[in-house]
Amino acid sequence: MIPKFRDFKTGKFLFKDQIEVFKKQKIKEIYTFAFNKTHIAYLLKIGFVETEEQGKFRLLVQ
Repeated sequence: MIPKFRDFKTGKFLFKDQIEVFKKQKIKEIYTFAFNKTHIAYLLKIGFVETEEQGKFRLLVQ
């Protein structure tokens, strides 16, 4: 995706606007892996944090 057209709407929709869906399913954490610097920056921007395991990121469902 061309950077100037990247807008983070999908991530915001899933991990911010629809967070209640995860709560109703009693999901407390969401994990993903990333090794690309651009994708890592994206994950951090939408609220994921890096774990001790290389390339693994966690989002707490609150």
